[in-house]
Amino acid sequence: PNIGGAEESVSSVARVMSICLASYVLAAAGLLETTDSIDTVAHRAGFGSANALRPHIRASIDGNARGFRKPPWFSSA
Repeated sequence: PNIGGAEESVSSVARVMSICLASYVLAAAGLLETTDSIDTVAHRAGFGSANALRPHIRASIDGNARGFRKPPWFSSA
């Protein structure tokens, strides 16, 4: 019997989890532009703690949270 369906289901779940994680990281990135505390950002974006958020930030920008923050000289006006 062909049991390939189980592998496809696992792959589908992994894709969905990856998409969800990406949406959390995007939410955190937006919050980092306007929020001073990385702990606050982590909680609001659904990570629970700054320690849980940091590896995902590093992986997505090859750096740290400062990479998401607007430089002090940046003005939207």
